[in-house]
Amino acid sequence: MTSFWISGLKSAGKEFVNLSFYRTAAAIAVCQSEAPNIAETVGREQGVRIGRTSDRLRNPRNQPPDRAVSPLANWPAEPVFLAARDGRLGVLLPVRLSPQCQLCHGSPDKIPAPVRDALASRYPQDQATGYTEGDLRGWFWVEVPPTAK
Repeated sequence: MTSFWISGLKSAGKEFVNLSFYRTAAAIAVCQSEAPNIAETVGREQGVRIGRTSDRLRNPRNQPPDRAVSPLANWPAEPVFLAARDGRLGVLLPVRLSPQCQLCHGSPDKIPAPVRDALASRYPQDQATGYTEGDLRGWFWVEVPPTAK
């Protein structure tokens, strides 16, 4: 389930990088809508909640779930598995910056102007730049509801 979602995001990212810098507004719009749609679809099919978060958010709607805030304060570089008293389970999966991700998440002075402009238009409070290849960019999270009794 999670691997399907992650591979869907990676595929979207590769397609984005293959587009001309001057068509980035459309590509960013696709990325902005596709990642949440993929998460929602897979989550619904599997009966879980799925999302992504970071300490430097691009989209303010990507805040971590409440129970993940404390573990994320330690910047886990490896997967973290969580269990709540009410029976919910969760996992936090680190996301490392891939080369193709630098087009939108790299050093601001190296992001092409059309990309910077499109990001500024869609994400006026963007904090998700300044990364280099291999940096810990954020985390995917999955939350499994308690088992029915």
